[in-house]
Amino acid sequence: MKRLLKLILFSILILALIVILTIFSLTLYYKSIVSVNVQKLKVEPHPGELGKWVNPFIGTGGIPWVCGHNFPGVSVPFGMVRLGPETASILINKKALNTSGYYYGDNKILGFSHTRLVGTGATDGGHFLVFPAIGKVTQKIRNNGLYTKFSHEEEIAFPGYYSVKLPKLGLLAKLTATQRVGIHRYTFSKEETAHILINVTNALGDGKSKDGEVRILPETNEVEGSVRTFGSFSGRYGGIKVYFVARFNQPFVGHGTWKDDDFLPDQKKAKGFRYFTDLSLWDTFRTVHPLYTIIAPNDQRDMLVSLVEMSKQGGWLPRWPSGNGYTNSMLGTPADIVIAESYLKGIRNFDVETAYQKMRQTALTATPKRAPFSGREGGEHYLEYQYCPAELMKEAVSRTIEFGWSDFAIANLTKALGREEDTKLFSEHSKYYQNLWNPETQYFQPRNSSRGFLKEFKPLLLTYFDSDGKYTNDYVEGSALQWRWSPFYDGKRLISLFKNQDYFVKELNDFFAMSDPKMGAWNPGSYYWHGNEPDMHAAYLFNDAGRPDLTQKWVRWILENKYGIGYNGLDGNDDVATLSAWYIFSALGFYPVAGSDKYQIGTPLFKKAEVKVGDNQLTIVANNYSPENIYVQKVWLNDSLLDRTWFEHAEIKNGGVLMFEMGR
Repeated sequence: MKRLLKLILFSILILALIVILTIFSLTLYYKSIVSVNVQKLKVEPHPGELGKWVNPFIGTGGIPWVCGHNFPGVSVPFGMVRLGPETASILINKKALNTSGYYYGDNKILGFSHTRLVGTGATDGGHFLVFPAIGKVTQKIRNNGLYTKFSHEEEIAFPGYYSVKLPKLGLLAKLTATQRVGIHRYTFSKEETAHILINVTNALGDGKSKDGEVRILPETNEVEGSVRTFGSFSGRYGGIKVYFVARFNQPFVGHGTWKDDDFLPDQKKAKGFRYFTDLSLWDTFRTVHPLYTIIAPNDQRDMLVSLVEMSKQGGWLPRWPSGNGYTNSMLGTPADIVIAESYLKGIRNFDVETAYQKMRQTALTATPKRAPFSGREGGEHYLEYQYCPAELMKEAVSRTIEFGWSDFAIANLTKALGREEDTKLFSEHSKYYQNLWNPETQYFQPRNSSRGFLKEFKPLLLTYFDSDGKYTNDYVEGSALQWRWSPFYDGKRLISLFKNQDYFVKELNDFFAMSDPKMGAWNPGSYYWHGNEPDMHAAYLFNDAGRPDLTQKWVRWILENKYGIGYNGLDGNDDVATLSAWYIFSALGFYPVAGSDKYQIGTPLFKKAEVKVGDNQLTIVANNYSPENIYVQKVWLNDSLLDRTWFEHAEIKNGGVLMFEMGR
């Protein structure tokens, strides 16, 4: 018996040793991939004076569930094509750990595809994967072995350009793009036969595809085809059909198609605005769209027209439109906020009446069952009880607050439209979130329809660590502590709910002081989490509490600790540039209150910055600037000394000068 126990113990120790050695080896292998210096590749194009300061690899790696999910490929601003490499993880030849298809910890390239979501937790796209190859590729296709190794040392990217050397293939791949076209250049150095393979049925991640068709036209050096793919979002509305035409500058020496494992040689068959989609509105309403109203108002206008057109075709304004359908991802009706804020800031050449009627319809009537858009789930209960009752719906606290933010935006829009009765109505609705405030615990807590607060309450528990949702079913992507600061749109009233203003300041300051200072931590914790939308504005709440110095302190702390220049340089999913836009605003020295025309003042990161506001220029100057002088002493806007911690869009729409006097 003792001998058997010794044998079992010895076996366990051996297995443990194998596991430890495997983890250690994989860690070393991973480190060897990510530690090489990137952008050493010598190429003809140069990034230019501004482009040389941009590192597209930021946010492409790190711990998968808290990384930026960005990609280093090519896309013009607001481009349809997002052309870039797809990579493979260390152990398998598929599925990068990054939802955009490229993960910095990988060392295998599967090819170059033309579409993807960027910075999101969802995987979609990957259309028309192009793989350059040499020699005999038939057997490689059969073995699903179409990949090649690469090193970051032989990879370079800057805005509008990506290039990588693939030594095993003896070629240099270069990519660039226009708004709707991806441009590939492959230079082969080996004498073996060169091939260009196009995987028509490719899809990122676990995506599926069907109805793939391809036609080779050797007489015109073209290949054309189509496919329907089903990704994380497109799978929710029946898939998306995408078409392509590939035009080559060299005649085909030979051609063919393949299906499954079979190679088939010589086979040839197997309105006045730009329409925008892939709008991550629940994320982007907070920072991205406010930024567009300043630097890209014409594109923002086309997005508004697109949203209204979607509502005409589908019946409701979308929440997270992707491809050509509703995804219903996340919660609330953030399109209301985006449209209202844009109108308030002077973007008015769109059908605002239809937009408003769609907002009103969704806010005041129950969404029909089995509708393609989920609307305000439980909205009828929200109107009846003046909050979302916990036993009648999930995410009750988060929905109540998000519905209130949209109602705030609608109230601002109706005021601008001169609809006094609706302004009063939606202003009242925007305050419903107060009804979930428990004065005893000083938190927003779920209540049932009988008005009682639920007894079991764990404010520090993250939704991610409550597998059955027993304690966090009423919150979305965060703890009750993080949602405590969510009603940014109504800061003064939020502060009034606390015992007193000093208590509010202490609690909010502790919220930051007790947060994890590390960027991209595997467990971001229950305190301030910069990579999470519900609390990302929290530092600016100090302004409303009469402590702008603490706004400045913690904004600068975030800028210095939660952003970096490496592959893991973001604190969470970039969420279609939500974190990036937060940085831009905060570095300039102000931050938007979404759904309004107001900006809260922060602390500028530069001595001088120039921003195009439509056709005008806003110059931001920080006098007496130094890394230590982070505190704002005085602010002038167009020569007028401000006696408040905010300003309105109308004050900068014609450009001008925003001047800060800095100190310690």
